[in-house]
Amino acid sequence: MNEFNYKPEKKSAKICGDVYELNPSSLKLVRTCQAISGYDETKDVLKLAKDEYEFVQCALGDANCKKVLGDLESCDINKLGTLSEFLLGEYNIGEYNEPAD
Repeated sequence: MNEFNYKPEKKSAKICGDVYELNPSSLKLVRTCQAISGYDETKDVLKLAKDEYEFVQCALGDANCKKVLGDLESCDINKLGTLSEFLLGEYNIGEYNEPAD
């Protein structure tokens, strides 16, 4: 009899001096990654910020996202953009996981 046992890799990230456990990859997380990775300069910057915030929520969870960034309306958008890029790299998703030449 064959048996399948899968344990997702536990990931964590140090953000502003605190260590946070990252949620496992999910379809929702990948969807939000694609929205960010596919961003076009002609798109609405507000939509990008909302997508980045949703991605951070998926990665860290609601409470930790608010702890790190505050709420969407008052968060520093430069910190939000930098954090979402950092987390994309942690998940190895999208353009941040392209093979080196």
